[in-house]
Amino acid sequence: MQPGHEAAGGLAGFEYQGSYIYKPAKKSNDTNGTSNKRRKVNHASSSQSSGSRISPFVPLLNGYETKESVKLRYGLFQDLWTQREHTIQSILREVDSEVLKNIAAFIEESSTVTCNGRIPTGMISVGSNISSTGGLLERLRKELQSSGNACLVTLDSGDTSNIKNALKTIIKLAITSMEDIDSYRDSLTSKTGLKLLPYDLDLMLACVRRNGVKKVVIAFRDSEAFDSSVLSDLITLLS
Repeated sequence: MQPGHEAAGGLAGFEYQGSYIYKPAKKSNDTNGTSNKRRKVNHASSSQSSGSRISPFVPLLNGYETKESVKLRYGLFQDLWTQREHTIQSILREVDSEVLKNIAAFIEESSTVTCNGRIPTGMISVGSNISSTGGLLERLRKELQSSGNACLVTLDSGDTSNIKNALKTIIKLAITSMEDIDSYRDSLTSKTGLKLLPYDLDLMLACVRRNGVKKVVIAFRDSEAFDSSVLSDLITLLS
């Protein structure tokens, strides 16, 4: 058999097999294409950001409304909404005033003496509107802070994954509400230069005595989501 026939026989079955040729693109073209795309994207994003700074309103009349009209319409909306929001907040403050007054009176009158050595505890029920709790607690915090007799610490379930985190959060919020964040950082270092534990309740006690605060009020914003064992240990430590 001739050599040509042997070679053909060795490639039997591959004479109809498809093949592909790979030709890499030039680097200069890739670089230019990428930079052009980036310029286009950056230009589009800058145009969108500049448009959003003018007004969040979309032009009406199938887009034929002028920019000046859109800006004027947005300005009128802000003026009207500011008036409505002020009215709404006034109504909410009036509605919450009685509840706030009762809570403040409970905090003022309650103590471990009147509660037979137990921690005075109260439950605030705001119904299905959970979002109103935040505003109520904020007003309570400001009122207690202005009186100077107590400070309010608000705990969320996410702050209490364990007892140490819960104590650290309480101590930090209490000190920063009575003083500031720098005082909290300074309190973590003793006069001898030793670092103190951030979950040591003596840190909060020293701050309370410095500011003449009589009570530290702890509010559990979503008490049903707290770990029961952590909550039980926390109450035991604070007793």
